[in-house]
Amino acid sequence: MVNNATTLKDAEDDDTPFIATKSIILRTEKLLAVMRNARPRLRCCVDPWWKDHPGEPLRALLRIEIHKDGSLRSATIDESRSLNGSPDVNTCLLAVAQQLDYPPSPADKTAIFEFPIQTR
Repeated sequence: MVNNATTLKDAEDDDTPFIATKSIILRTEKLLAVMRNARPRLRCCVDPWWKDHPGEPLRALLRIEIHKDGSLRSATIDESRSLNGSPDVNTCLLAVAQQLDYPPSPADKTAIFEFPIQTR
């Protein structure tokens, strides 16, 4: 780790922070790809609500906690950070989240990932 007490030589030899950062970025990119591929299924959750509420914004914050092996620990909707939430939409979003395949952690860590779902 680089700090004021670390010499330049020691900092150059220690790439641990960079490995962790690369691992976090790699897993985040993989998680984003999972969610991007799930967009059609997630949209099926929102479209019925959208038809009944044209022009109204909808925002749901899907919060996913993933074990280091890639298994889902929990999926929740953060109601305090959502707008015009619908129990039917939320139930559907959570069902989709539970069916997805998440990548394991390259850094052997659990992860919490927040994915905003919104209409415009």
